[in-house]
Amino acid sequence: MLAKERQSKIIDMMNTDGRVTVDELSQIFDVSTVTIRNDLDILSRNGMLQRIHGGAVRKKFSHLDLPIFEKQKYHTEEKEQIGKRAAELVEDNETIIIDSGTTTQFVAKHLANKKNITVITHAINIAYELAPFPQIEVILTGGVLRNNSYSLVGPHAEEFIKSFYVHKFFLGLDGFDLAFGLSTQNVMEAKLNALMAQNAQRVIAVCDSSKFHRRGFA
Repeated sequence: MLAKERQSKIIDMMNTDGRVTVDELSQIFDVSTVTIRNDLDILSRNGMLQRIHGGAVRKKFSHLDLPIFEKQKYHTEEKEQIGKRAAELVEDNETIIIDSGTTTQFVAKHLANKKNITVITHAINIAYELAPFPQIEVILTGGVLRNNSYSLVGPHAEEFIKSFYVHKFFLGLDGFDLAFGLSTQNVMEAKLNALMAQNAQRVIAVCDSSKFHRRGFA
């Protein structure tokens, strides 16, 4: 098993149980405790968990805004399945908004067989994913680039979104907590997401299980 795959499974276990121990993980994955400690240290540095003596616990509050290329390393199989299922909800001739993120990028990937749809996005990676499909019209909002997320935000993007009303909005998340609700790591992203939700008939949140029981900044 590759290190990234093992680390992804560790996050899943921790989100389910709330905590994990070095000894337990060493037995489950049949690797040394040194290897597990290295895994936990890497995940801790990336803001995915909180290290404690002998193991780790779920990080309820997450204010770390990871670069998108880091997020792309984790939960790829789960994101692939989510993206495929979400794309099935899109019908031909619809206009939709796709939020920035890695899970939403998989939604875009699975739109290849759709006909005559229009996709509005503020995410450069989403536009890039859709560029090879001539039957899909892609509209970028414009705005100020956020390097970590490849997204465009700010007043220009906000005013642009206000001029559209769409069938569906696919929302990416950094946290989903029953008490706190849906959240992201950036105030400008959160403000833009709120406008997108207001201007959509239906809002569809897409996120993998690592976002459950976590709170973003806004």
